[in-house]
Amino acid sequence: FLKQFGTKGYRMPSEATLRSYKAFLVKYDAFLAGEDPSPERQREFVEGVIKTRSSGYARIAYYAISVYHYWLNIPTAPMYVEAADPRPHQMSDLEVEQLIQSCKNVKERAVILTLFESGVRAKELLGMAWSTSDLKGGFTRITMKGGREGEVPLFDRTVSALKELYKSGVAGDLVFPMAYSDLYNMVKRIGGRLGVKMTPHMLRHARGSQLRRKGVSLDRIQELMGHSDPKTTARFYAQLSPHELKEDIKKVV
Repeated sequence: FLKQFGTKGYRMPSEATLRSYKAFLVKYDAFLAGEDPSPERQREFVEGVIKTRSSGYARIAYYAISVYHYWLNIPTAPMYVEAADPRPHQMSDLEVEQLIQSCKNVKERAVILTLFESGVRAKELLGMAWSTSDLKGGFTRITMKGGREGEVPLFDRTVSALKELYKSGVAGDLVFPMAYSDLYNMVKRIGGRLGVKMTPHMLRHARGSQLRRKGVSLDRIQELMGHSDPKTTARFYAQLSPHELKEDIKKVV
């Protein structure tokens, strides 16, 4: 079924999305355990995803089983799955600084600072190479989402941490030679020291939110975040929180 995408009118999703579809369909098949996919069982499965994951994941699951049913000529039960709020959890500047200070070694510090200050995605961080990083000039060349090549700035604290990391001894060209699971667990562990449930992506969003609060234009934030569509930047960062709105108003009245 997954091989049909891109060949029979379906829009070809990314490899990561295909893996998500496969994971949900495997779980769906196990959930049915040979039973017919009645409307009640379909709703029960999607509701279970909402309870254990989120409405955002449930929408992905619902789409996956809908297309799967269409391919099998099986009707899909209509149901409403509330859209997840696209705006990420916004960490305060104080929380970010406490996270940086809680790092126990130079590798942790370099990881947190690069994720935050440069706003890179986890995959982009893991693809960073010493040979394409100019620590003196403060830039690194990375492969962005969608396969685009581009340079991103490295700021002073990040450069200092990377220089210290390099002096501590490197093996190979990769700046951070680790698997995504290792990176995820590292960030989770660092956040746990402060009682915060952390993911690498939260630091990226924390940077975008900080820049917006400080008055940086959306087009500049788009450049740093590497968004190909300005609508994505606007969806995440155009709307201020009530607290931020109040603080901005207090500055002028």
